[in-house]
Amino acid sequence: MNILLTDSLQRKTLAATRSLGKSGENVFVAESTRFNATAFSKYASKFLLSPNPNEDAESYFNWLIEAVIKYEIDLLIPMDNASMEIVVSRQEALKKITKVFIPAYEDYLVATDKGNAVKCAMNAGVQTPKSHFVNSFDELLSIEKKLKFPIVIKPRRSWGSRGIRIVNDWQTLLSTYQEITKDYENPILQEYIPQGTRYDVCLLFDDRHHVTASFVQKELRQFPEPLGPSTIQESTKQDQLLAASIKMMSQLSWVGIAELEFMENPENQQFYFMEINTRFWASLQCAIFSGVDFPLLYKKAAFNEHEECHDYQLGIKCRWLFPGDLLRLLTEGRRVKWIPPFWVGKRQGVLDDTFDLHDPMVMLGFTLSVLRYIFDIKMWKAIFWR
Repeated sequence: MNILLTDSLQRKTLAATRSLGKSGENVFVAESTRFNATAFSKYASKFLLSPNPNEDAESYFNWLIEAVIKYEIDLLIPMDNASMEIVVSRQEALKKITKVFIPAYEDYLVATDKGNAVKCAMNAGVQTPKSHFVNSFDELLSIEKKLKFPIVIKPRRSWGSRGIRIVNDWQTLLSTYQEITKDYENPILQEYIPQGTRYDVCLLFDDRHHVTASFVQKELRQFPEPLGPSTIQESTKQDQLLAASIKMMSQLSWVGIAELEFMENPENQQFYFMEINTRFWASLQCAIFSGVDFPLLYKKAAFNEHEECHDYQLGIKCRWLFPGDLLRLLTEGRRVKWIPPFWVGKRQGVLDDTFDLHDPMVMLGFTLSVLRYIFDIKMWKAIFWR
C-alpha cells in the first residue's frame, strides 16, 4: 500500500513513518524543504518536495492532486494544521482519487474553534474555565464589571498556543485585545487557571464514530514555559478525563484522530478542559512506545479493519531532546527544578522520540535541518514567540 504523509519536518511524521514502514507499507513523505529528518529515515520509501501549505493553499492542493495520482497513493494522511485544513476543506475532491480518513468539515470547524469547543465541553458537563464570548470591542466594554483578573485572551482559531495572552488589569486587557484582534477574529476571554499539570487524551474514531484506540499522557515539562509544547511526557491513566473526552466528542460525528487537552488546577486538584487538536499530536511517539500504535491503527480503521487498543504500558517516559529539552536547558538552566533530571536517558527509563540506532540516517537529516534553519528568523519566532 502507498501512503502519503505530509509535513515531514515534524517529529510526529517521523514517528508515523517508522510505524507504517515497519508494518510493510510504502511511505511517501512530503515537505517544502529537503532538509528534514524524516526524509532520511530508512522507513521512508520516497521524499516528495511540496509547496508550503502555510503560504499558498491553492498551490498545495493542486500539488496534492498531482502527487496522489502520479504515485498511486492509497491513503493520504495530513499531519499538521495547515495541511489538515486544506485536506478537510476539499476532501470531496480528494476522495475521488484516494482514501482520506478525516472528519466532516462542519465537525472540524466546531472542534478547531476554541470558543465552540468550550461550548461543546459545557454541553457535556465537562468543567472549563469561566468563559466570555465577545464579538466586538464594544461588547468587551460592556462586560467590564463581570471580569475577574487575571484574564486569558485566547484566539478562537490558532495553533500551538500562539496568540494566547495573560493580562492582569483592565487597561492592559483593552490594549492587548485590540492588538490580538488584528490577527485573530473574536478571541474569547477566560478566567486564569493557575498553571498545573497538563494531560492529553488521545483518541481514534472509526467511520462508525466509535472509539477504537485511546491513550492518556501527562506532560512533565514544556518549552517554552508554560504554554509551549511538551518536551517530555509520561503514559498514564485518567479514566475521568477519558470519559469526559469521549462524552464531548460524541456530540460530533467524529472520524479519525482527536487529542483533547486538560489542565489540573493545583489549588483545587480539579481538571479543566483547554482545547481540541484535530490532527496527530507532536509527541505521538510516546503512545507508540507505550503500546498504542496510532498510525497503524489509523491505517487499519481507514480501511474498515476494526482493531481496538485501549490497554498500554504505564510510566513510559518519552522525550523531545533536540531541540526541545535542550532549548529549555539553555534558557531556563538551574532556575527550574528538573523532574526527571536533564541528564538521563534510556538506562534511566527516558526514551528519545527522534533518534534510533536502527534508523541512523535520521541524525544526518536532523543535522542538515538544523543547519538549514539556524539563521532563519521566522523559524526561531515560531519556536519562541507564542
